[in-house]
Amino acid sequence: MWLSLGGALAAGLVMLGSAALAMARERWRVPAPERAWRRACLLLGKRGLMPLVGECPTELAHRVAQAQPLWALAVAALAQAYSDWRYAPPVAGTEQRVLAAARLLINRIMASERQP
Repeated sequence: MWLSLGGALAAGLVMLGSAALAMARERWRVPAPERAWRRACLLLGKRGLMPLVGECPTELAHRVAQAQPLWALAVAALAQAYSDWRYAPPVAGTEQRVLAAARLLINRIMASERQP
């Protein structure tokens, strides 16, 4: 009985490990610009500015700029860079523009929270 219980436990741990590895692999498959966009959207969502269903990046940028004028330039730069990367024909440097723009927006959001 104990032997079969141990075998079942081992099989369960192997299945759990396999599932964790599959999830980690899926995360690695998401391109860096997409991860940066999602991270910025998550941060905006935590501040009540989550992207709406069917809302394009430019519309999101406009809505965020109205709600938080200090973030306007950063969110517009991210929306433009992400749209270029996601929807336009491939051009060298667009991935780096998305990453830099996302970093800038995240830094602006974090800095505005530190101010009294």
